[in-house]
Amino acid sequence: MRAMGVLLLLAALISFLGWIPFPARDVAEVTPVKLLCLSAEGGAVQVTSETGLSAMGTDAASAIRRLTEAAPGHLLLATVDHVIVTGFRPSAREMLACGLRPAVKLYDAPRGVSDPPLAEEWLAAREGGVSLGELSDGGDRAALPRLYLRGGGAEWEDPGE
Repeated sequence: MRAMGVLLLLAALISFLGWIPFPARDVAEVTPVKLLCLSAEGGAVQVTSETGLSAMGTDAASAIRRLTEAAPGHLLLATVDHVIVTGFRPSAREMLACGLRPAVKLYDAPRGVSDPPLAEEWLAAREGGVSLGELSDGGDRAALPRLYLRGGGAEWEDPGE
């Protein structure tokens, strides 16, 4: 019983003095992201978010890592809901290793689709896509919904609808 009391006192002291082993973050330094657009061309992958952040790498993982390094403060990848890929197909395992959630929906789009804020708004209003969790559960080659712009960029469309 005495050992339990000492442990509780020690835990209270650590908490009081701020020695908790978790890094504290100022909320103002956190940048939440809802959509990532990944595009491959010429051996490089470019990643762009709906917030306007952009970075390049040799593959999806390095591009996302550079995006998090270039972002002001802390880029919150746990809030990503959708990923649009163009020109390549990253593996679900690679995307999950980057810190994305299994519930993130993956879509395919042709070149020239480059309006992440419009895409995020359109996708947020619809169900669909193939989740990274579904792809990692053996369906890594499942067909992705293909998105394209219609009417000069005024409207996104999923041909599967």
